[in-house]
Amino acid sequence: MKFLLAALLAVLLVGCASTDDRKVLRINPTPSVATHRMFFPPPTDGEVPRYVYLGELVGEVNFAYPDGRKGNAFVEALRWLAGVFENQEPVELQRPQAGVVDEAGRILVTDVSRGAVYVFDETQGRLDLWEYAAGYRRFVSPAGIALGPEGRVFVSDADLKGVFLLDKEGNGVGVIGQDQLQRPTGVAWDPQEGHLYVSDTYAHCIKVFDITGRLVRTIGQRGEGPGEFNYPTHIALGNGKLVVADTMNARVQVVTLDGSEPPLVVGRRGVM
Repeated sequence: MKFLLAALLAVLLVGCASTDDRKVLRINPTPSVATHRMFFPPPTDGEVPRYVYLGELVGEVNFAYPDGRKGNAFVEALRWLAGVFENQEPVELQRPQAGVVDEAGRILVTDVSRGAVYVFDETQGRLDLWEYAAGYRRFVSPAGIALGPEGRVFVSDADLKGVFLLDKEGNGVGVIGQDQLQRPTGVAWDPQEGHLYVSDTYAHCIKVFDITGRLVRTIGQRGEGPGEFNYPTHIALGNGKLVVADTMNARVQVVTLDGSEPPLVVGRRGVM
């Protein structure tokens, strides 16, 4: 009976709801940060600061009504009548891995513990969860994420051993490398060449696919020399170069895509 009453009341309240009744994304929920900004490197080091701390994304706590309300009448009515939210845990990041910002301004973050992609949507004033890699197949360990063509999104899942292509709404529309990847982690899309770069952590190399899923080439092999990798994880593309977190070699490598320059090795084990 309570659920029936809740449903009836919901119908009435929907008709009365305001189109402007939406929450606002607050990246900085801590007021003190606005007056005391933190820089890196700090100005006291004599260097030009390259980063400034603005706030943090946690989850639902980042969304609030502009007038300070706890909630709207619709949600409060359902809470009172049906109790459907009484035992529901707040939606918060658990173990975030990688993130991107799409052309709509949404902040997309993969979370391997939650097995989902968190979508912080400032325009709609809400937090969405993309939990399905393809059809009814759920994500297990989503790790890397990259923006693809036509507003689509690439998400690698280390345990599902594939890179899944999602549309703007988070619906699975394809998969790449399903039978060719051992443990995909980082992903990067090259729009000029139409190639997807994937760090295959257990294969100790970077694999390059075209949009159809065809393996174009492989970069590197296991080892400790320049251009060799030991459990590579996250990657990034820029200015014709691929930046690779060569994790178990305790360093970062910068590889020129056309091979015109030798790999640049940054750092070594035990050295800052």
